[in-house]
Amino acid sequence: MATVVIGIIVAAVISAAAYKIYSDKKKGKSACGGKCSCCGGGCACHGEMKK
Repeated sequence: MATVVIGIIVAAVISAAAYKIYSDKKKGKSACGGKCSCCGGGCACHGEMKK
């Protein structure tokens, strides 16, 4: 019984996080901090960066 309760709680937390990301994206907010120079995913975000 405890496993089911824990599973429901984990699913609720994941659902809440996904909803928050989705609603922020609809509002035009970004998870990105805007500091591309220190971002490991800069190439994926802005294409191939020239050196």
